[in-house]
Amino acid sequence: MALPMPLEAPVINTTFPANNINQNILPNIHKVIKSLTDFHFCLFLNAMKNSGFTIWMSGLSGAGKTTLATQLSTEMNALGLPTIVLDGDQLRNTLSKDLGYSMGDRMAQNTRVAYIAKLLNDQNVNVITALISPTEEIRSMAKEIIGAENFKMLFIDCPYEVCEARDVKGLYRQAKDNMLNEFTGNDQAFERPENPWMKIETDNLTIAYCINKIIEGIKGVKTNQLK
Repeated sequence: MALPMPLEAPVINTTFPANNINQNILPNIHKVIKSLTDFHFCLFLNAMKNSGFTIWMSGLSGAGKTTLATQLSTEMNALGLPTIVLDGDQLRNTLSKDLGYSMGDRMAQNTRVAYIAKLLNDQNVNVITALISPTEEIRSMAKEIIGAENFKMLFIDCPYEVCEARDVKGLYRQAKDNMLNEFTGNDQAFERPENPWMKIETDNLTIAYCINKIIEGIKGVKTNQLK
């Protein structure tokens, strides 16, 4: 529904003698203008309340991004926060089948995800991304697309050695044996986020503790969306 255009203040013809102006009208006009201003401000606040946000997870492969994103999504939906997960591995099998793992392709992959997150946020759907997002340039791009107000940088911090020991997908072994090129942390650098919204150290914290910590942070972001 199109919003009504705000009324402009009435122009008083000052060529008329002052005693010809009904002075009692002026306070009422001011009240009308103030009411319209308040109305538009309320609409603005309501629009802000109905805007979703994005938790942009960044971290090494095996740091626990997908595990946390899946569990966090369940908890957020239970709180009345409509949320979906955009997982990098899943999207590479669909949206980004044409992309490889060069830094340029990583930028393209993250750009696509950021635009999808922005579209969902505009429909009051919250998004959790699970992407390596290895550079500050990539993360800054995502923040610009989504908007600083709705972009929450969540650094899933886990040492390379711990991720290598987990090696759930066998990628670290392949990289070590030179069977896998352009692997983040090995022959591609991972830049630690400079000023994340939150940092979760998954090498020494339980999943439950991590989720509770993130939920507490979320409650301070969009309490007006909670039940």
